[in-house]
Amino acid sequence: MSKMKKICIVMPSYKSRDKISCVIDKIPDYVSRIFIVDDKCPQETGAFVSENYKDKRIKVIFNSKNLGVGGATIRGYEEAINEGMDIVVKIDSDGQMDPDEIEILINPILLGKADYTKGNRFYLVSDSASMPIVRRIGNLGLSFITKISTGYWNIFDPTNGFTAIHKSALSKLNLKRISSRFFFESDMLFNLKLIHAVVIDVPMKAIYGDEKSNLSIRNSLGVFFVKNIRNAVKRIVYQYFLHDFNPGSISLILAAIFSIFSFFFGGYNFYQSVVNGTLSSSGTVMLSALPLFFSVQFIVSFFNYDYTSIPKIPLQILLGDR
Repeated sequence: MSKMKKICIVMPSYKSRDKISCVIDKIPDYVSRIFIVDDKCPQETGAFVSENYKDKRIKVIFNSKNLGVGGATIRGYEEAINEGMDIVVKIDSDGQMDPDEIEILINPILLGKADYTKGNRFYLVSDSASMPIVRRIGNLGLSFITKISTGYWNIFDPTNGFTAIHKSALSKLNLKRISSRFFFESDMLFNLKLIHAVVIDVPMKAIYGDEKSNLSIRNSLGVFFVKNIRNAVKRIVYQYFLHDFNPGSISLILAAIFSIFSFFFGGYNFYQSVVNGTLSSSGTVMLSALPLFFSVQFIVSFFNYDYTSIPKIPLQILLGDR
């Protein structure tokens, strides 16, 4: 089936001159096009590829300024759209992703089961064993907050950059609105949920050598947290109050009403008891606490509804764009 589709690779390149050959040499023959995006690399990786590879599939794109991994990937996406590619695979140039796994990555898309697939280094315990403990802990936290911000409760390892996307989903995305830096992968998921794309995790092995990551976990965790919270608020407003009104919307409204009542009624009576030096009656305490209990129940109900609202029919099927 892969031979019937125009499949291309988008490979952002920054400080990967020593690693990129190992990746290019393993790209399968059924890949129609290879877009190498030199993101103003100080090692001139793009020039190195142009000088040493005569493969007609390869097109080197040079960014005039550094756009970040997201910006470089988006530049490659735009080229893929212009050349009419059916499936676009994004793979890094530092050797941490195995090109032999491209077939596994694109299979759900070829079979019409997904619009977007991504690698998951945690799918099998054995696959994540080689991952540094700091990254494992960081990914656990980021995965949970990303589930909330995107609504894709079925995915894990959100910062994994080994991905594939079908043209039907890619054409619906507003690429200019997607983060151009290290938040790119998480922001992609957020934007994919807004267009109701089906996303599936694919098992992949984590490969770690002597390469140095350009992402500082310590400096990025706070940024990722803030941006995910922002996306969570935006998604909930869009999905539950602007584009639709459903049981999840009602659960959120009731949770807010009970929480506000509990906060102000309980706070007022607590203030009165402190000022007057008297203890609040058991009935007053119950009336303050019970709405908070109901609020928690409605929030749980919302999350349950949100979990069941994960897109199930791929856009390529809905749009007849296979």
